Amino acid sequence: MPSPVGHSIAGWLLGRRELKSAEGRRRFWLLWVWIVFAANAADLDFLPGIYAGQFKLYHHGMTHSLAWAAAFGAVSALVFKRCWGWSLKRGFMLCSFLYGSHILLDLFGIDSDYPRGMQLFWPFSDVYVMSPIAFFPGLANASLAAVFSLGNLKKIAVECLYMILLVLAAYRAQIAQLFRVSRSASTIKEGV
Repeated sequence: MPSPVGHSIAGWLLGRRELKSAEGRRRFWLLWVWIVFAANAADLDFLPGIYAGQFKLYHHGMTHSLAWAAAFGAVSALVFKRCWGWSLKRGFMLCSFLYGSHILLDLFGIDSDYPRGMQLFWPFSDVYVMSPIAFFPGLANASLAAVFSLGNLKKIAVECLYMILLVLAAYRAQIAQLFRVSRSASTIKEGV
């Protein structure tokens, strides 16, 4: 499964347009923190497990479902509407996509612990779902000590390489679009 680093980079990729439109330094940083939080929020299911003494007791359960992504998006949309005047649709789309990006990345990660996968369709199904194709190496996360191990650092480096490729692909598409716009603008000027 991807680490918080990978989830944060994916969140940044999804939220960068909103970051560009954020007015003022304070609003920019608040939005940046919220984007990182939303992209990692599905893993808050570790907290009750830590309290119960079993780190992964509740991990990949209902918090890794499409229903929770929608609920997170709905609650977040209300907060964004009240605090920043965003439309409910804008807040819902951004926040549910950020939360959903976490689920999507975890879906394509190696999960070696039972039950394997996640309850993607909870509450309609208790079946655990996992992609047969894994892009992200499985992180050791049986305990807090395992999370900060050297082995995990190597796996996070591989994950960062994947994310860098995604970032480059996103910027390449953006740059190609800019060139198409500038070419069409110069063609219009030449024709006038």
